[in-house]
Amino acid sequence: MVVNREAKIFHAGLDGRGKINTSGALANYATEAGTRNSHIYYSIVNGDPYKNFTIDSILGILQPATPVDFEELTAQSVGPKGPGFRGVNVRPISLTVEARDHGKPSLASQVEVVVYVQDVNDHMPQFEHASYKQSIQEDLPGGSSVLQKLGNVPTKPPMKLLAGYGLGYQTYGITDREGHDTQVWSPVCTLVAALVQAWDGDGSSPNNAIVYRIQQGAEDKFVIDAETGVISVAIGANLDPDRTEPKTTLYTLSVLALDGGVGAEQFQNAVDVKITIVDVNNKAPIFIDPGTIRVRENTQVGKYVHNIRAVDPDEKPLLRYRISPESSEARNEEGTIVKSSEYDYVHMFDLNPMEGHLRVVKLIDRERVETIRLGLVVEDLAAVKKKQVTTAMLTIIIEDENDNNPKFRRPFYRRSITENSKNGVTIINVVADDADKNRTIKYALEDIKYSGRSGGQGSALFSSRWSCFTGRNRGDGQELILKLGSLEGTGCVSSSG
Repeated sequence: MVVNREAKIFHAGLDGRGKINTSGALANYATEAGTRNSHIYYSIVNGDPYKNFTIDSILGILQPATPVDFEELTAQSVGPKGPGFRGVNVRPISLTVEARDHGKPSLASQVEVVVYVQDVNDHMPQFEHASYKQSIQEDLPGGSSVLQKLGNVPTKPPMKLLAGYGLGYQTYGITDREGHDTQVWSPVCTLVAALVQAWDGDGSSPNNAIVYRIQQGAEDKFVIDAETGVISVAIGANLDPDRTEPKTTLYTLSVLALDGGVGAEQFQNAVDVKITIVDVNNKAPIFIDPGTIRVRENTQVGKYVHNIRAVDPDEKPLLRYRISPESSEARNEEGTIVKSSEYDYVHMFDLNPMEGHLRVVKLIDRERVETIRLGLVVEDLAAVKKKQVTTAMLTIIIEDENDNNPKFRRPFYRRSITENSKNGVTIINVVADDADKNRTIKYALEDIKYSGRSGGQGSALFSSRWSCFTGRNRGDGQELILKLGSLEGTGCVSSSG
């Protein structure tokens, strides 16, 4: 007969790979030598519903029938989503082993065998998504984070970011109690890059504890919270593509999730996070130096004389040009400022607001104004924040055209001389003025008329400031009438007096 002398509890260790650490022989505790009653049959009668263990019916050696999965054991014990023993790296399995003899009647005794299963780090971290994509504005300040507590949105279970920015809204997702993802729109400012999340299938800490790290691609622009996986803009970072060399509008971050294993037992996984930098219209346009142009006096009305150009580093600017009368000024040949009320030089020109073409709309008189400094303004109408206006100055030099007749300072001249005056005697200096830039004037006698008695001969020499003229008289008491002409150096325009 099997004698169950006292209640026994056997303890055996079993790691997560299915290896029992101590022998499970139970035969020494049930003996009655020399009879059929001493032939013992061992069996597991309770505590192994999934047939994870087997016992030698003769020797009483307890062994795992299949590898014992620590994580499945947890699920069996407490359910797939319950708290259970998570965090504890040892799970007890209580088996009831029976020893029964072959006597008649057959007698039996039972003993409790507690097998402790220890978790090993055999699961790699897994990200929720194969990759992540996010778009953020270029002017996002350093330190901004995606996590925002949304009003009237439950915080349990925790929210996770589903999508990026769009028209001032942020898309968030929450998982309801039935496990369904729903989207929540929140009218908050766009904040940052992404929220990456990973999970680890190990059933205990620190094996299932995950930390995050950006392996490459951040370029000092982004940082990640090691515990939460929230990616933020680094303090002091500037995302403006126009200030990066080369110009960068897409960052691909390689993010690692590492579990709590030590040394060779540690597992990790990587995921790509693509962050697109979205242009913000926040830069003022820049004039391409208008410089100085020359426009000929009396240029035909409607003729285009210059093309004003400006550039804007923003992606979709809407530039508009105009002339600023307030910042314009003009001077005449002597350098004296010409007031617009005296001569409306500003409205001599028209500036196409969209193309920047400058054309003449009125005839320009150089004798009224020689140099015009035309104030220019360009504005980006697509600016999203403050007004973006840039000014510049275009210098216009009006080139002279010979369009003015020289004029004598007097309508006529009268002088008397004595007869027989010596050759070379100066009779009078005649002076003519020309308003044009080219003032080279030549004088000539166009006609000579005599009055008085006829007859007799004599000679007279006439001298002006520039030229000498000779005429002959015909006796005493005659009056010599000279018609003087002045010619410009070009010979194009003349005047007489």
